[in-house]
Amino acid sequence: MSFETTLRARRGFLARLRFQSREERLWPLASFLLVGVVWELAADVGVLNPQFFSQPSAVIVAGFRDIQTSTFWDDVSSSVSVFLVGYAIAIAAGFVVGVLMGWFRRVEYLFGPWVDGLNATPSLALMPLILIWFGLGAPARMAIVFVTAFVPVVLNVYTGVRTVDQRLIRVAASFASSRSKLVRSVVVPSIAPFGFAGARIGVGRAVSGVVVGEFFAAQSGLAYRIFQDAQVLDTANVLFNALAITFLALAAFKLVGLVERRALRWRSIGSNDARLISGEGP
Repeated sequence: MSFETTLRARRGFLARLRFQSREERLWPLASFLLVGVVWELAADVGVLNPQFFSQPSAVIVAGFRDIQTSTFWDDVSSSVSVFLVGYAIAIAAGFVVGVLMGWFRRVEYLFGPWVDGLNATPSLALMPLILIWFGLGAPARMAIVFVTAFVPVVLNVYTGVRTVDQRLIRVAASFASSRSKLVRSVVVPSIAPFGFAGARIGVGRAVSGVVVGEFFAAQSGLAYRIFQDAQVLDTANVLFNALAITFLALAAFKLVGLVERRALRWRSIGSNDARLISGEGP
């Protein structure tokens, strides 16, 4: 194959990639616009009752009005702070418990039934107890966020530890690798994908915990505002605040994904170290 033919083939391939990339962005945007137009027209002609379903134009107007008030930003700050504290504690505790359960059989026997029980219990069923223990306010909301996000992190990290390649561990031990070198080069790179999978699932669970907590134990927050607006049938504000929660949740997913990509670059270095220890080569 000549150089010119190769160059043309490469240019064609890059052009197809650019076209696919544009399609990936345009089709979702087109779908949102289509739904918005149909929804707006249906409300205008009376197919949908605006009092119950609102319409995109009313949601946009309500949004512009809300973002100019300090109340909205106070609600955002309240929801975000509760999410961050509860989620961070759940990630830290879930990682430690998951590693200990996967590494030590007796710890698994000790904590396994409790983790399975929490996993099987709807978080909403625990809300009355949490209110009794913590009262109304931020601590109760943080507790429900912790409970909802803790379990998926534990289970994913535990699974990761249990699936670590035992050959690498035995080879590292035969070369008298220190425990810190073993953990850094073999264990942590192996469980990193599982841990981040648990963290991504935990984001969704934690957001649900924020909403449940603010419905029952809050005087501020985006979900609390949704509950208040729903009682007076202000569906435009209900939808705007729901969209605000959605965008904040998507931002949290993006942040976890960014951290994961940076960490997995480090993981590839650790994996190379593990292969060198085992004698498999880079």
